[in-house]
Amino acid sequence: MLYLFWKGNGKIMKRVIAECPYNDYYLYVVFHKNEGRRYANLIPIDGSSGLKRKTISYARYLMSVKEGRILNEDEHVDHKDDDKTNDDINNLQILSLRENNIKEAKRRGTKMVVLKCPYCGVIFEKPRVKTFLVKGGHFAACSRNCSSRFGALLQFHPNDPKLLQALKENIINEYIKHE
Repeated sequence: MLYLFWKGNGKIMKRVIAECPYNDYYLYVVFHKNEGRRYANLIPIDGSSGLKRKTISYARYLMSVKEGRILNEDEHVDHKDDDKTNDDINNLQILSLRENNIKEAKRRGTKMVVLKCPYCGVIFEKPRVKTFLVKGGHFAACSRNCSSRFGALLQFHPNDPKLLQALKENIINEYIKHE
């Protein structure tokens, strides 16, 4: 890194020339409080060069410097330990969008629901996204057979206290399942 000093606003200030492949830019590293990570603000050294100011994550900047090239849009820089503030070069890796999404899904886990079939009373579990809680409807049954039978009962006897109680007892628990 090359440092240039100039006098501005009565103070001696320091400008850092970014490393290859961004050596046509000044580098300012800023911390984004809301996102909890650092960003690299890259400002063209020569305003007449046609280059535009750009902001990228500091981790992406570091990986570009390590690789000696500007990363493609489909290359994502991932923090191995999932700590966005740990920009140590040994903690960074390049992943494709698909690989990054799979890693994030495993970290977050799958939202699951434990249900009780309103028709036969069998207890079963399903991913939350495959239930009426997301898809719409009034209940989840253990099979299509139970679903159609209970739906028919509910259609012909909508105010039956036993059926209404079975609807209330349909959801037993929700939790996150980690692989």
